[in-house]
Amino acid sequence: MKLSIYKIFFFFLLTLTAFLHIGCECNRVDCAFNFEDFTLNLVFGDQDAVFGENPVVQVEDIRITSEGGSDIPITVFNERLQVIMQNDTIYTLTVGTIDTLALQSTMTFVSKSKCCGDIFEITGFTADGEDICADDCTNLVIDLN
Repeated sequence: MKLSIYKIFFFFLLTLTAFLHIGCECNRVDCAFNFEDFTLNLVFGDQDAVFGENPVVQVEDIRITSEGGSDIPITVFNERLQVIMQNDTIYTLTVGTIDTLALQSTMTFVSKSKCCGDIFEITGFTADGEDICADDCTNLVIDLN
C-alpha cells in the first residue's frame, strides 16, 4: 500500500512539473529589455557610404561601442547595416577615419508583453547632442559630410 501511495505521489509531481514547464510559454521567449533594432544608413555626398557605387568606407571599418567599451554587433542584411541599441545609453559610432559620433536613442513605451514586460520603439536619436531623428527612427540616416 505504501509503495502505491509513493508511486501516485511521484507521478503527480512529475505531471505537475511537466505541465508547469510546457504550459508556460514564456520560458521559450528570449527577452531583450529596453533594446530595439534599427537600420543604419550612412551617406557621404549623395550616395550610400558603404553600399553605394563608390563606397568610402567598408563594413569592417565601422564600429559601435557602448559606454563601457564593449563592441555592439553590426550585421548586414539586404545591403543595410542592422544594429541593436539600448534606451538612453550613449554609444560611440566610429566610421573609419571619416567621423566619430556619440549616438543616443530615445525609446517610447508601445505596449506590454505577456512574457517580456514593456515593449518600446525608437522615437528619437541624437548625434553629438543634436537631434538627427525625431519620429519613426527604425531607419536612421546619418550624413557623414
